[in-house]
Amino acid sequence: MTQHAIPLHFLKRSALVVIALAFFCLSLGVAPAESVDNERTRQTLRGLEGVYVVVEDLRLEIEEEGLTRNEIHKMAVETLGAAGVPVLSEDAWQEAPGSPWLYLYAHVIRREFVEERVFVFNLSIELKQKVNLTRAPEEEDVFATTWSRALLGKSGYLEDVRKGVQVCLEDFIDAYRSMNSP
Repeated sequence: MTQHAIPLHFLKRSALVVIALAFFCLSLGVAPAESVDNERTRQTLRGLEGVYVVVEDLRLEIEEEGLTRNEIHKMAVETLGAAGVPVLSEDAWQEAPGSPWLYLYAHVIRREFVEERVFVFNLSIELKQKVNLTRAPEEEDVFATTWSRALLGKSGYLEDVRKGVQVCLEDFIDAYRSMNSP
């Protein structure tokens, strides 16, 4: 009996990457990825007057499914504010020492696998602020990521992506509070 298989060269490279990522995430569920949250990076949060919130655009297909950039932005502003982390206006951000901003990125893709719809996601939250290179102190400050948290996951529900965003926000709040007493 001969088995028939689709030769790999017929699949697009991007499809292979998506399939590999999906199988990886399926085996993990949700897992931290590339986080930089430690005592040293938390020190960069000390004395922050607040943060300006920036959320990256989502893929159109995800917005059409019901998860939007505006929803994530609103969630972030409300969650941070309720936790006592000041959220800066654009004008206040430009005047704040270091011009700190919190960058949220939700890379979400939807795939169909054997009658199952799956959302594979990579969420990241990064504090970016102006820094000065010690080897060139005369140079102008540049923006750099000084604290970050990331999360990989997969789910059949966009609600789990929202929960992942909430986890990332809570991790930032915990880190912020550890360096800034109420």
